[in-house]
Amino acid sequence: MKNKSIQIQEKHHKELQKLSESLGQSYGGLVEKMILYFKRTGIDPDDLKNESPTYKIQQLDKRLVSFLKVQERAILKPLRQETYEYYENHNKTLKEAKSLINKKIVQADQNSKIRTNNILKEIDKQREALNSICEHLDPANKKGLKTVFQNIFKNAN
Repeated sequence: MKNKSIQIQEKHHKELQKLSESLGQSYGGLVEKMILYFKRTGIDPDDLKNESPTYKIQQLDKRLVSFLKVQERAILKPLRQETYEYYENHNKTLKEAKSLINKKIVQADQNSKIRTNNILKEIDKQREALNSICEHLDPANKKGLKTVFQNIFKNAN
């Protein structure tokens, strides 16, 4: 490897000396690493506003957190609210359906009772009609017709 010389001001040479001692590197090795660093990062050494990479990472982190907060506010919270409202509507509909089913069951029970009562009334009418026919056919119950029908109706109850 060929050695090359560069000219720098005395105060910068002293800074280079301090840096090389604190980092435990030779002047040449330190300068080579500085060149590679500027090349890789794209940092312009003439730009005095140039912030440290740590500061830039902190700024990027703040932007990322801000972006996530906006996403949360714009997407996640409304989605959560819509899900909650859907759940509430679903529960309400389910309760209404259960209530309607219970009403229908009660109504069916009442209709069954009404039909049963109507059938029983009709049977009573038929019983009275048969008793009337028996009395007309056998007024003194000599043939035992009235007794036979009464026994049939007793066994049916």
